[in-house]
Amino acid sequence: MPRFSKPMIVLSLVLALALPAIILACGSEEPTNTPAPTSTTAPTAMPEPTAMMEPTATPEPTAVMEPTATPEPTATPEPTAMMEPTAMMEPTAMPGMTPADKDRAALNTLFNRTGGANWATTDGWQSDTPINEWHGVVTDPDGRVVGLELQDNRLNGELPVELAGLSRLQSLLIGGNRLRSSLPAELGTLSELETLHVHNNMFSGEIPAELGNLSNLLVLDLGENDFSGEIPGELGNLSSLTTLVIGSTMVSGAIPAELGQLTNLEVLVLNQNMLSGEVPKELGNLTNLSQLHLDGNQLTGCLPSALEEQLDTTISDLGELPFCEAMDGSMMMDTEEPTPESMDSDSLMMDSKPVYDSCEDAEAAEEERVQGSEGDGMGFPQEMVPDAEDDDGDGVVCEV
Repeated sequence: MPRFSKPMIVLSLVLALALPAIILACGSEEPTNTPAPTSTTAPTAMPEPTAMMEPTATPEPTAVMEPTATPEPTATPEPTAMMEPTAMMEPTAMPGMTPADKDRAALNTLFNRTGGANWATTDGWQSDTPINEWHGVVTDPDGRVVGLELQDNRLNGELPVELAGLSRLQSLLIGGNRLRSSLPAELGTLSELETLHVHNNMFSGEIPAELGNLSNLLVLDLGENDFSGEIPGELGNLSSLTTLVIGSTMVSGAIPAELGQLTNLEVLVLNQNMLSGEVPKELGNLTNLSQLHLDGNQLTGCLPSALEEQLDTTISDLGELPFCEAMDGSMMMDTEEPTPESMDSDSLMMDSKPVYDSCEDAEAAEEERVQGSEGDGMGFPQEMVPDAEDDDGDGVVCEV
C-alpha cells in the first residue's frame, strides 16, 4: 500500500472541498450568461397579448350588433301596422254587426280620418259609452245616428265616404272646420237627409251631381269653399228645398234653368262667384222666393219682374241687375222705351197735346190752366197756344 506524505493528503482534501464550489460557480455562470432565455420571459409577460385582448374586447363587434338590432326599419311598419287594426275597426260590413254597430264604426272612421285627437271637443268619442253621449251625436230610440253637429270643432282632413253608411242621418252640420278634398258623392245616398251644412271649409272639385238625389233635403249650404266647375242642374230635383247657398265658392258658368223648378225655395244665395250669362227667366217661377243674392258675378240681362214684389230688397243683393218682363219668350227690361205698337190709343192721346190758334179757343175747349212761374196768374202752356205772346217769359200764356 503506497504511503502518502502529509502535504499530499492536505492538498487532496483542499481539492476535494473546493471542487464542488468550482463546479457550482461554473454552473451558475452558464444560466446567467443566457440572457436570451431570460429575455424570452418578457414575452411571457407579453403586454402585447394583453393588448391583443383589446381586439377581442373590441366594442366594434358589439357596435355591429346595432345594425343587426336596427329597430328603426322594424319599428316603421309597426305604426302603420297599428293604424291598420284601428282601420279594421272602421268597416261597416263586418259579420255579426248590428246597424247601430255599423254607425259606431262609421263614427270611429270619421274621428280617425279627421284628426279626432285634435278636435276642440271629443267628449265620449272612441269610448264604450253609448254613442248618444258622444259630443255632437244625436240618435233615435233604436240607437241609430240621425244627427251629427260638429260645426266649428277643428275637424281636419278628408270627409270619409263611410259616412254614407249612416243610413238614417237627417242632419249633417260640419261647417266651420278644415275639411278638404272633394265632397263625397256617396252623400247622395243619404235618402233621409234634410239638412246639409258644409260651409266654410276647404272642399274643392266639382259639386257632386249626386246631391240632386236627396229628395228630402230642405237646406243645402255649400258656401265659402273652393269648389270649381258649374252648378249641377241636378240640384233642380230637390223639390223640398227651401234654402240653397252656393255663395263664395268660385263656381262658374251659367245659372242652371233647372233651379226654376225649386218652387219651395225661399232663399237663393249665389253671390261672389264667377257666374256669367243671362239670369234664366225660369227663376220667375220661384213664387216663394224672398231672398236672392247675385252680386259679385258677371251676370247680364235682367231679373224676372215677377220677383220684384216678393223679394225683400232690404236683405237681397241683386248687383246691378234691373227687373224686366217676359215677352214673346224673351226678357225685356221695364226701363226700355215703349214702341208705338205697344201703346194704346189713350197713351197716344196723352202724348199728342192739342194746339189752339188763340187763347179763346183754348178757353172754349176748357183746357186746364197752369200757374205761371212769376205768380201773375193762371194760363195755358205756351205750346198749347203757340201764337199767344208770352209777356213775362215764364212759358205760360193767356194768364188771367
